Amino acid sequence: MSAKRILVVDDAKILCVGLERILRQQGYTVECAPDGQSAVSRVLEQEFHMVLIDLIMPGLDGVEACRQIKRARPQTVVVLMTGRVDEELEQREQDFQKAGGYPRCLHKPFDAEEVLAIIRATIAA
Repeated sequence: MSAKRILVVDDAKILCVGLERILRQQGYTVECAPDGQSAVSRVLEQEFHMVLIDLIMPGLDGVEACRQIKRARPQTVVVLMTGRVDEELEQREQDFQKAGGYPRCLHKPFDAEEVLAIIRATIAA
């Protein structure tokens, strides 16, 4: 069986590189994208089992990118990541879930085990 494919989407390059390293060590095939539009383009070109996507990015934000990803590939699990903490966050998380996103948000900073637990619960098999 081939490795599960994961796309990490964040405009913070250090986060992408760190997650890519951790996930590759666990046997996943990982690619990174710097923004929502790039993520949507990659998902249209190839299948990913999971997309880990930041909420706030230049261009398409995580909510709109999730809508477009789920429209193109409904089977792809899309998980929101955010460092944002304010009164608007709860509404944005609800919008993300309505767009088809995974119901649990990863709040930055998070540790590798938290990410791996979500992956194991959703796409590992």
